Formats: sequence, C-alpha cells, structure tokens
Amino acid sequence: MNNHRNILTTLILFLILGIASPLYSQMKFTEVNNAEEWKELMKEAEMNKKLVFLDIFATWCGPCKYIDQNVYPNPEVGDVFNQYYFNVKIDGETEFGHTLVQKFGLTAYPTMYFLSPQEEVVTRIIGVREAPELSSMGKTVALNADKLKDFYAKYKEEMLSAEDLMEYHALLTSIEELEKAAEVSSQIVPSLGEEDILDSKYKELILNSPIDMDSKVYKLLKENKSAFAENWTEEEISRLFAGIYNVILTEAISNKNEELLEKIIHEFLPLYM
Repeated sequence: MNNHRNILTTLILFLILGIASPLYSQMKFTEVNNAEEWKELMKEAEMNKKLVFLDIFATWCGPCKYIDQNVYPNPEVGDVFNQYYFNVKIDGETEFGHTLVQKFGLTAYPTMYFLSPQEEVVTRIIGVREAPELSSMGKTVALNADKLKDFYAKYKEEMLSAEDLMEYHALLTSIEELEKAAEVSSQIVPSLGEEDILDSKYKELILNSPIDMDSKVYKLLKENKSAFAENWTEEEISRLFAGIYNVILTEAISNKNEELLEKIIHEFLPLYM
C-alpha cells in the first residue's frame, strides 16, 4: 500500500513540475506606473548589475498582442531575459508611458528597448521577433553591453584597430544596429586590398557599406567581374550592384549631377545588366 502511495505521490509531483516549469520560465515583468517607480527600477538594475528590457506597447496593437501570446511565454525567452534583465512593459498611451515614448523617440508599436541602468539605449527592436531571434539577441546584448560601450567610446576617438573595427561591426550587425554598422564599415572598406575585397570574410562588411563608383570595390568589379563570379554568389553580386545603384542614384538626384546620371546610364547599367 505504501509503495502505491509513493508511486502516486511521485506521479503527482512530476505532473506539478511539468505544469509549473513552463510557467516559471515565462518572462517576469516588473510593474512600473510612474517616474518614481522607474527611478527605483534603474537603481535596482544598477545594484544587481542587470540591464533593463523595456517593451512599449499599445492596447490596440495586434503585433503587441502576438508577442504577449506567442513569444514572451516561451521558456527559451524567459530563461534569457529573467537571468540578464529587469523586464518592463509600459502602455505608451498612458500618461507615464507617453513620457517614455518621447524620451526614447518611439516611432511605432511595439518597440522594445535594451537599456543600461543609466537609461542609455544599447539597441532597440521595432516590430515582432520570434522567440529564437529574441532570445539570441537578448543574450548577445547582455554579454556584450560593456564591450559595445567601450567600442563606441574608442570609435569616436578613432582609437580602434582594424581588427577592433571588424569585431565592432560584427557586434552591431548581430544586434540589428545596421545604420551604425554601415558607418563603421565605411571606415574599413576603403582600406581593403583586392584580395581582401574578394575574401569571403569581408563580404557582409562590403555589402553593408555605402559603395560608390569611385571606390576600389566598384573599380575591381568593373575591371574584373569574373573574379567576383568565382568568389561571390550571383545573389551576393546582385546585392552589391543594387547597393551601389542606390548610393549613386541618390547622389545624382540629390545633387542634380547630370554627369553622374550619364555615367549611370552609359557605364553602370550596362555593367549591371
């Protein structure tokens, strides 16, 4: 009889743990309703050496509801964000929410911010990310926040080596800071030699850089298109051409540069086609 009771007790415990485990792994959100509570949260984050994950949403927002129902309950997301962050959800259309909307320059719902305890924006996400993407970004940001801050400070002082610039660019790309990544890549690409341009490890760097018709990349593409065909896929070459086209067409139109328009028509487009 006792054996039966022990087995029954064990089965009940398994069932309880099986039900409770996913709930436990869900993201835990701290409630913040006003400026005082916000300040307290930041102090607590600093004391605990954690970042703050801020989701600014609207009650009428469909994608916001999707994230609530399908992303935040995922144990993979909960494990990362409960470990590294204080998580906060704020309705952007409340009085206090509106102050944060203005403070952080929100342009669309939902926007999710990764913040330091000093309220510095490490990066942000606009729109939906599925659970694997969100958990991956959350971990990357948390593990590299200090390095990103250090890189940024040294970048402004032009103190980063070529290797540092490459690492900084890769980090910015991984956390979707593509505008900053493009700015960094524009410092690296002009220094690349022919072998580097054709080297696969520099492809994404080049593809994310503003390339014009005076660049080494374009001149090599023009003079030795076959070398690109040996080292780059058709899709990558097409992306490169499209990127160059956007840069030079924008420049020609903005500056009303008729000479550049002529070069686009008679030189670039035949090469592209």
